[in-house]
Amino acid sequence: MSRIELFAERDFLGNSMTLDADTPNLTLKGFNDVTKSMRVIGEPWVVFQHINYEGEFNLYRPGNYNSLGGFEDMISSVRKVSGGLDNPEIILYEHTNYGGRSVTLTNNAEDLRTYGFNDTTSSHKMIRGAGVLYEHIHFQGKKMVTLPGDNVPDYVPLGWNDAASSCHVRRLQKLDGADFIIPGSLIWIFVSRQKQHIITLIIYVFIDDPGSTNHSV
Repeated sequence: MSRIELFAERDFLGNSMTLDADTPNLTLKGFNDVTKSMRVIGEPWVVFQHINYEGEFNLYRPGNYNSLGGFEDMISSVRKVSGGLDNPEIILYEHTNYGGRSVTLTNNAEDLRTYGFNDTTSSHKMIRGAGVLYEHIHFQGKKMVTLPGDNVPDYVPLGWNDAASSCHVRRLQKLDGADFIIPGSLIWIFVSRQKQHIITLIIYVFIDDPGSTNHSV
C-alpha cells in the first residue's frame, strides 16, 4: 500500500504520522508545519506548503528522506500520485463535460496548433502522471496542479476556459508551486484573473528516474 511517513525530526526521529490517503489539512491531524524528514513508500507523493494543497509544492518519489532542506517545517497538506509516474497521459477536451473534439497527449506538444487545439480546451482528464497547468507561455504565471484521476469537467469557474496552448512532458527536478489550483480536491482554490485573456497550458509530467533513489524533485 502506498503511504507517506512524516517525522518531526531529521533522520526519522521524533513524533511521526503515517498517511495513506490525500490529506488537505495536517492541522487537523496535529502535524502542521513540523515535518523534517519522511519516508515515501509505494507511489510518489506531492507535499504542499499550505492546507488545501496551496502554496509551494514538491514531489517525492519512493525513498527515505532524512532531511527536507528548504521544505523543513513547511508541509501542511499532501496528495498521493496514484498509479505512479510512468506512461503519462492527459486528455484535453474542446468543450465542458468532456464534449466535442479531444486530444490525448503522452509526449511533448510545444504548440497545440499542431493538433488543431490551441486555446480550445474547456475540460480535461488526467489519466496517468502528474501535470501543472501554466497561465502564460514559457511556464510562467498562475498554475494548476493535476494528478491521476483528476477529472475537471469545466474550466469556466476556474478562469481557464479555452486557454491551452502547449504541453510539455519531461522529468521535473523541482516545482515552484505558488498560487495554483488542485482540481481533484474537494475544496477548489479559486484564483482571480481576467476572464478575457490568453492563458497558456503547459503540462509538466513527472517521470521516474531510475538513477535517483534518495532525493527530492
